[in-house]
Amino acid sequence: GYSRFGLYEGVGNNDGAFVFTGFSPSLVVTKKVGGSGNYYVNDSARSTYNPTSTSAGNLYADLSNAESGNGMDFTSNGFLIRNSDSSQNTNNTAYIYLAFAKLPFKFSNGRT
Repeated sequence: GYSRFGLYEGVGNNDGAFVFTGFSPSLVVTKKVGGSGNYYVNDSARSTYNPTSTSAGNLYADLSNAESGNGMDFTSNGFLIRNSDSSQNTNNTAYIYLAFAKLPFKFSNGRT
């Protein structure tokens, strides 16, 4: 598994929604379905520990704002939203996501 795309439902608290991807992500993009909301981009290159809410937090793909810190944990098999921001985790609200693996093709031995 190199990438995964799908939907998740927000829960509205800082112990947020967990999304199973089957791999540890290195890049996750989220967007609220319908209504207003930004495209949030979280990655493990700029924020190397959990949650990704440091000064090098998420980027906004649709704004010219500086980086900020909405929390997200990258786990061994997915990601966990660690904020209650309406653009990423409102209770009973649908969000789309795309995630790319930190170590793609985990079981590939390659050719010699």
